[in-house]
Amino acid sequence: MAGVLKQDGSFVLLMPHPAFELCTDFGEAIQYEGTENYSYRGSRGEFFNGVVRSFDGEVMPIGMYHSTLDDHSAGLAAAGMGITKLVEPDFPERIAEKYPVFRELPGKHDCLILVGQKLP
Repeated sequence: MAGVLKQDGSFVLLMPHPAFELCTDFGEAIQYEGTENYSYRGSRGEFFNGVVRSFDGEVMPIGMYHSTLDDHSAGLAAAGMGITKLVEPDFPERIAEKYPVFRELPGKHDCLILVGQKLP
């Protein structure tokens, strides 16, 4: 992002929430293997295989290297960018009502939105 933004240019980054992504309380919608010994700080850099299910139940393999909010913040700062706003949206009830595979997600924070800008 830093390479394409002008000075004072803004960015919006939507990402899996680093604190909650590997939780086991997302039901069948999102599941990871090997999370028995997961630790928010202790599992930094570990790779986890998993699956995510679409609204129609289709399974897609996924994988994720775990990183903390500190890791993301430090990476942005090292690239000369700063965070101006952090948003943790609740999963919408109306989506879970329409698609049963997401029934355990309403009220949970499965993603994080970082808003920021390239610093002068």
